[in-house]
Amino acid sequence: MGAQDRLPLVQKLLAAIGLSPEAIDGIVERILHWLPTQDEPVAGVNAYPFHLRDDFLSPAEAAEAKPAKPSK
Repeated sequence: MGAQDRLPLVQKLLAAIGLSPEAIDGIVERILHWLPTQDEPVAGVNAYPFHLRDDFLSPAEAAEAKPAKPSK
């Protein structure tokens, strides 16, 4: 699948601002190069663009989340 078959909305937007077809093809190819393919694994453990905190509960919320110890 060539650049002309992919990202038609981006191609229309770039054509609307007056870029030549060669420039549009170059930009679309660059964008496709940045995007991972379906066969290519995403780098890192999570595919999120941000870091998820492991300790997101406040101390009070953490105390509520722990089951109460049975009294002897």
